[in-house]
Amino acid sequence: MANEASGSARMLANYDKACVLDAEAIQRVRDTLDRHDLRLIDWHCKGQPVPDWIGGSVQVSRDRVGKAIQALADIEGVRLCCLDGFPYGFPDPDEFRVAFEAVAGQ
Repeated sequence: MANEASGSARMLANYDKACVLDAEAIQRVRDTLDRHDLRLIDWHCKGQPVPDWIGGSVQVSRDRVGKAIQALADIEGVRLCCLDGFPYGFPDPDEFRVAFEAVAGQ
């Protein structure tokens, strides 16, 4: 069981089959998620005839939300068009879901 890929890894692995985007950009997204220990919640793509838009979200603790946003914004070759943070916990949020949308290209 310890050798099985995480849900996030399987989701990203299947992404390559579902979308025709620059594989290097996808790898940079994967590397950023791993390096910053960001838990991927969802991942999807859109575009006809060739998918060129990706969206997803990560879950992160309150004390790391700023670093998570910065890490996503700094991915080379993936141009963010939207970032949205949603706090969990009332009245004092302890976790955030950070949703992102990006288009392929520089």
